[in-house]
Amino acid sequence: MKSKHGCGTGFSIAVSILSIVLITAVLTATGCQNNDRSVIPVVSGDPSWSIVSFSSCKVFAGITAAGRAGGRDCFAYSYDGDSTLSITHINAALNCAPGTITADIEFSENSITIGEREGDDAQWAHCLCLYDIEFEFTGVEPGACMIAFDEKYDDSGVILEALVLLEPGLSDTICVERTAYPWAMGEEGGDPYGELSGDSGCKARTSFLEKETDPSGSSCISYVYDGNGLLFFDHVNAGFNCCQDMVYASISIDDGTITVSEGEDPEGGLCDCLCLFDLHFIVRNLEPGTWTIKFLEPYVGEGDEAIEFTVDLLIAPSGEHCVTRTRYPWGL
Repeated sequence: MKSKHGCGTGFSIAVSILSIVLITAVLTATGCQNNDRSVIPVVSGDPSWSIVSFSSCKVFAGITAAGRAGGRDCFAYSYDGDSTLSITHINAALNCAPGTITADIEFSENSITIGEREGDDAQWAHCLCLYDIEFEFTGVEPGACMIAFDEKYDDSGVILEALVLLEPGLSDTICVERTAYPWAMGEEGGDPYGELSGDSGCKARTSFLEKETDPSGSSCISYVYDGNGLLFFDHVNAGFNCCQDMVYASISIDDGTITVSEGEDPEGGLCDCLCLFDLHFIVRNLEPGTWTIKFLEPYVGEGDEAIEFTVDLLIAPSGEHCVTRTRYPWGL
């Protein structure tokens, strides 16, 4: 992949002390062709780049806290002294089913900004993972360069970046601390709360006239608890009107019970058919122990079994609970 620009001026004020010392030493020892000593020598040329490799999911917060990154988001770099710059982003956050990881790379006069992205073949799971992603840039000349990462799942305002000196034998690892998911658990000690994190959209449209049905005839809750306050769960085959572009849900947590109330947008319109959706939820700051999980659904009729079950998250941190439905739209 070919860049349109070299790497040049324009860098952040936030520079590591080590980088400043190294750059100052090189300027002192070698001199600078530009009489304005405030200008750092630029890295020019027309670099090309590629993703050499990326790891599988290192930390899936929905399954286990083992191996959690401790809130560190880092990049390591090395330079061969000629033209090849190697950069590894350690603990990059992307979706748990990212497909073939790619990146948006921006070059300015002496900066490289890297934005990792999920591939076109991403499956979009309802969780985030941490990955190690290795990049290689060729055609990069020696000098100073600001390396920065545009991270789509970080909204802290703390940018992983550093001004580095590309000279033979120089390498380093730069890190920032992150307190939010998926790097860390966020603020501790708060009250538990939950939210609807996404939905599949209509996946099986069932007409009142045609009586098309989902063959499973069931409505299921699958859940995973990470042991450190995060509970992920899906409602598989939730029933809503076909004309709902957006569904809603509220979660209340009280006296050992997690109650999920599902609903529709009153402005969304009503059609003469129902759809089956998969809904994705996250509950945060949830203490391990015994919890009753219950769902209030808009289209569960008289005689339908309600979803309500009790689990001990210490004994069974993951599992599934299903009810059989024979009424429309789940069954005939």
